Amino acid sequence: MRTGFPGSTVLSLLSSHICIVNFGSGHRTLDGNDPIKTGSVNNWSLVTSASHWLKGVEVVLAHAAHVTSPLCALKGFFRASAAVPHLIAEPIPSSADATAPAPPMPTVSVGRDRLFAALGKTYTQEEFEALCFEFGIELDDVTTEKAIIRKEKHLEDDDADEEDEEVIYKIEVAANRYDLLCLEGIARALRIFIGSEKSPLYTISDVPPKSMLRMHVKPETSLIRPFVVCAILRGIAFDEARYNSFIDLQDKLHQNICRRRTLVAIGTHDLDTIQGPFTYEALPPQEINFVPLKQVKSFRADDLLEYYKSDLKLKKYLHIIENSPVYPVIYDSNRTVLSLPPIINGAHSAISLKTKNVFVECTATDLTKAKIVLNTMVTMFSEYCENKFEIEPIEVVNSDGKSNIYPDLSIMKMEVPLSDLVDPIGISLDATEVVTLLNKMQLQAEKSSLTGGECKIFVSVPPTRSDILHARDVMEDVAIAYGYNNIPKSKPKCMTTGSRQPLNRFSDKIRAEVARAGYMEVLTWILCSHEENFAMLRRKDDGDKAVIISNPRSADFEVVRTSLMSCLLKTLKHNIDHPRPIKIFEVGDVVTLDGERDVGAANNRRLAALYCNVSSGFEEILGLVERIMKVVRAPHLQISENYIIPSDEPEYFPNRQCSIILNGKQVGNFGIVHPEVLKKFGIPDPCSFLEIDIQALL
Repeated sequence: MRTGFPGSTVLSLLSSHICIVNFGSGHRTLDGNDPIKTGSVNNWSLVTSASHWLKGVEVVLAHAAHVTSPLCALKGFFRASAAVPHLIAEPIPSSADATAPAPPMPTVSVGRDRLFAALGKTYTQEEFEALCFEFGIELDDVTTEKAIIRKEKHLEDDDADEEDEEVIYKIEVAANRYDLLCLEGIARALRIFIGSEKSPLYTISDVPPKSMLRMHVKPETSLIRPFVVCAILRGIAFDEARYNSFIDLQDKLHQNICRRRTLVAIGTHDLDTIQGPFTYEALPPQEINFVPLKQVKSFRADDLLEYYKSDLKLKKYLHIIENSPVYPVIYDSNRTVLSLPPIINGAHSAISLKTKNVFVECTATDLTKAKIVLNTMVTMFSEYCENKFEIEPIEVVNSDGKSNIYPDLSIMKMEVPLSDLVDPIGISLDATEVVTLLNKMQLQAEKSSLTGGECKIFVSVPPTRSDILHARDVMEDVAIAYGYNNIPKSKPKCMTTGSRQPLNRFSDKIRAEVARAGYMEVLTWILCSHEENFAMLRRKDDGDKAVIISNPRSADFEVVRTSLMSCLLKTLKHNIDHPRPIKIFEVGDVVTLDGERDVGAANNRRLAALYCNVSSGFEEILGLVERIMKVVRAPHLQISENYIIPSDEPEYFPNRQCSIILNGKQVGNFGIVHPEVLKKFGIPDPCSFLEIDIQALL
């Protein structure tokens, strides 16, 4: 990649082939043989002007914090950069004050041909992208099943039979649109949006009270998972694609609204293999015995959890119940175990392609979310039932004798003034036009007669749209159906003046000062492996410092770093052939657990510097410490002359390390890196390292 790219970007690379440029102490010319491979560029104009020097370099890592080009152009650039090996591109907010990107939206993978068949129309990729944009979703990627497998297994591309593979569309949807987490929901919503279908009416089948199946809830369940809701999909017709979509929707819901099964766990069973009424109980694990799904022998519940500790998929759910004195369990009238929520279903009632009647149960700690999950499951797949969009209810009898009928498919009614729907958008529409737009978004609407001179819109929210909570949500759907690109642009009625956070201004001044001392700035990942954060630095994990990633995609990203040391040592390892001395630094955040914060963790901005040479260079790091403490001196900072005292940290060489003390509190440390640490990182030469909490200096 040899040219500039639009917007503020951070391009990161897991391999060592990243170019590092130091513009802090002067201009530097690069050629294809430059041995420096990892780091950052912090001057945009110099990157673009020096692009003809970078022909031999695979990637330039750019931190263009001051570039104001629109971020909307980034995505096309990232796609165009797909040919660069192992490139990972991350857009960052144009504001330098941003500390974390927005959480990623769910992505649903659907077969293109099956989707087009469900839509009743074939589109070109460009046409479908335009349709998605109009509806408020996005075609994120186009791939194939084999390409996905090759990517997951890191295999080389093989395009020999690419044309014969099924094309997979990866569609990004809003996180609160649970009805769009499967092909059935996406296709139905798009059909309604383009006007080829009207919104369906979901109904409860008319079952006599005496014939209705019941779920009896025992009082002990209040100790662990107190709620359960149920329904039946009667006369469903599965094929392989429908069955896979049914299972995939459960997984998507488990990861999304269910919060990895902690709030809700879904169980689906072949109704013809079990006998009602059912009971939801909570028993000691020693009293629960059954054959779990995909197993052939019976397990006792506590033994089963021990067995699943080696299962890559299920072990992450064991913590939900393993320390409880009782485990939740669902039985049929013959005492056959249906499921051990939220871990595993029983093998006896497993559904298959031959299943005709599906019993769906959702156990939960949050009743509202349980009802949303159940409604999503049954409304999405009731279109395959013998009586289309009809769901059979189940009566849930609570331990106090009160009973409820589920699913609750009641329609929420809203009355919204027309002005509340069009004025915030900045458009002028009459009631008839607004009603048409809302009907396209599955919200049944009709206009009311004028009341006191103001027109109101009556909106009926179906059970699939649990995201509609307020008139503002209805207004958003009007804006989407109208088209964001069709909304007239206008100048704001008031002017505001923005400014950078003091910490970011201070960080830039620190960067400039360290760069003037001859150090090159690098930009590294905030995630690292558990071993790199602890064992390789000779530190012990006491369990109360590091934020653990519960479901990491790679062993390299298991924890959020609590120190910058491992990141700089890895950078040095990949550039070990660079001429000595090597002087690099980073100003970045670390994250530590903090029970006093509402999110349970706290960010902390730090400066780290690393010096590597044939000798340790302790005096170099000491000089940098003294320079930093000198330039940050201010009347409100009482820094004594004896702010450096001996320390005893395991990552440093004994008696060759010091702590930095400010107002009686340790704000940093520095010293010669311990030889065992250097050996673990594959570094043959001695190094000195400095790390300071710069927030404490502000």
